[in-house]
Amino acid sequence: MDANLKTYFEKHNIEYKIHAHPAVFTVAEHSKLIGKMPNILHTKTLFLKDDGNNFYLVGMYAHKRLDLKVLKEKLNAKKKLSFASPEQLKEK
Repeated sequence: MDANLKTYFEKHNIEYKIHAHPAVFTVAEHSKLIGKMPNILHTKTLFLKDDGNNFYLVGMYAHKRLDLKVLKEKLNAKKKLSFASPEQLKEK
């Protein structure tokens, strides 16, 4: 766990439990872990960008579909939203 996050949790008396697991890159891979971690909210994280080169990190329930058009409107994003490239993720 990131030291700053741990400090924040402790400062604000936020209880947490660390669950170690191998890295997963799809919801399908993630689904294999569900039985090993009961009572956990399973999420996915999407790294998106708009045509104006603005980037967005979106966390959401793992088994929901994201409507990019609706999210674009909510974010007041420029033009269309799309997935950022692995290179852009690494850069950011």
